[in-house]
Amino acid sequence: MTIMKIFYKYSLLFAWLVSVFATLGSFVFGEMRPELICSLCWYQRVLMFPLPIILFLGLYRKSHEVILYSAPLAFLGACVAVYHLISMQFWQLNLACRACSLPGTRLKVLLPIASFIAFSLILMFLYLNYKSKKDSPKK
Repeated sequence: MTIMKIFYKYSLLFAWLVSVFATLGSFVFGEMRPELICSLCWYQRVLMFPLPIILFLGLYRKSHEVILYSAPLAFLGACVAVYHLISMQFWQLNLACRACSLPGTRLKVLLPIASFIAFSLILMFLYLNYKSKKDSPKK
């Protein structure tokens, strides 16, 4: 079995795993860093937190229609993450918080980049799930 066949077959599981790890990472990072986080970080959390539940229900029911509910959340989350990155790097707006970066380093975009990667991976796996359903023979 090739890697692409594995990705097609288990794409919904991979999307769920990415969302679970991103949500758990957000919880752990939020507990380790007691500072107040910025509104853009909160928006990304709000868009990520329901995804593990929605994707799990899609896995449990073996429903390919889960893309209708999860893809808009993932797309909006990726858009917020891109806006967060742009606002921090180019506009120098004070929208970002100290929790968006690692202390003692120059990495000021750690959380928005991690968020963007997670949302993008979820979108990619949802697309693979949609494509595998579309390409599968009808019974």
